[in-house]
Amino acid sequence: MNEYAENEIKIERSILWKMYFVLLVCLSALGAGLTYSEENFGIIEIIDIPMILISTIGLYGYVFSKRIHKQSFWFSFFLVYLVFSFVSPFLSEIEFLSDDPELSDTENKIGNIFGVVFAITFSLPAYIGLLFYGLPSNKLWKDDSL
Repeated sequence: MNEYAENEIKIERSILWKMYFVLLVCLSALGAGLTYSEENFGIIEIIDIPMILISTIGLYGYVFSKRIHKQSFWFSFFLVYLVFSFVSPFLSEIEFLSDDPELSDTENKIGNIFGVVFAITFSLPAYIGLLFYGLPSNKLWKDDSL
């Protein structure tokens, strides 16, 4: 057995993390495509697309236990990305939740609440994974010989 294999840290994530990652990549690509087609596309969306790309790379590193760049970068990026994710919907010209004229006010409110709850619930594991990837306690960053 070679020296590299002896020092390699094996952290195996469940298949659910890998399936979630693939689904997230597909939905992110679809969302980016739809964002580019919006007429109100602006500076926030121009910043958002690289942010999503970088966060996806970080989540890839977490899910597949790959060291990409430095731990301190990922922790700092997580903090910036978290703040940006909460602020950007308020700064964007694109409406995330628009009312359907064929539905009543109550139906629109229920639909909007469902949309927000779904978006938060779906994206929460990605934020958690990115946070865990950037934490100094992550075993992946412990061994400096890799």
